Amino acid sequence: MDLHSDQKRAAEKKANIFAADLLMPKIRLKKDFNELGIEGLTLLAQKYQVSEQALWFRLINLKLVLED
Repeated sequence: MDLHSDQKRAAEKKANIFAADLLMPKIRLKKDFNELGIEGLTLLAQKYQVSEQALWFRLINLKLVLED
């Protein structure tokens, strides 16, 4: 059962990475974030039509912000 669970988690992680890249493309997001900064988090979430939490995780994964 653990192998199946690990495979399921790995597949879900890949799907999440794909979705984040599709919804928040790296180059565009980096450009927008550089222009607006952390103060524009809400505006960026609205622009990309994602939650602020999803945007925050993407910014962390792209190393545009540091995780606390």
